[in-house]
Amino acid sequence: MMAGWEKLVARVNAMKRRERLLLFAAIVILLGAVTNQLFIAPLTRLQAQRAREIDSNTEALEAQRAKLEQALAGSRRARVAELEGQIAATQSEIEAADRAIASISASATDEAALRAVLTRSLQGTRKVALLRVSTADGAAAGGAPAAGRGVDITLGGDYLDLMEYLAALEAALPQARWSALRLTAETTPVQLSVRIATPRDPR
Repeated sequence: MMAGWEKLVARVNAMKRRERLLLFAAIVILLGAVTNQLFIAPLTRLQAQRAREIDSNTEALEAQRAKLEQALAGSRRARVAELEGQIAATQSEIEAADRAIASISASATDEAALRAVLTRSLQGTRKVALLRVSTADGAAAGGAPAAGRGVDITLGGDYLDLMEYLAALEAALPQARWSALRLTAETTPVQLSVRIATPRDPR
């Protein structure tokens, strides 16, 4: 083994300077190729593979984000459409109640319609509750004969809310007659009973 190395060294020493440079250059190139094949190329392939995986994951995330945004947009549109439908339905109910109130305000002789409007208008507010409603007997307070019939209603709520509602109702029914107003503050909520009498039809 030593003899072989000695022969190799002697042969190299016997070479000219240019031949030795060429030999060293060939050895360096060979070592570089081996290093590239054993270490650099695998690392490069691994890096490229990781880059492709990252690109694939990014595309998948972008697709999921697009689907989520589309679903959210559809949900928002559906919710807006639902709210618009509810608003339209409520507006229709308000307009129907306004027409009924306007009809009663013109004559104030239809007791059944008056009772229906009172019940419907009270259902539209959360501040005042309709506790009882009954047909009035046509007699005014003190036993005096009344000019017509009407309804007795009992409302519940805060005092200010009750007064505000009665004021609005009185303005909406200018020809109706109000009597037998009773306020009970010992209960919770406060209770207010009032008779709304309609004049008799002159016919």
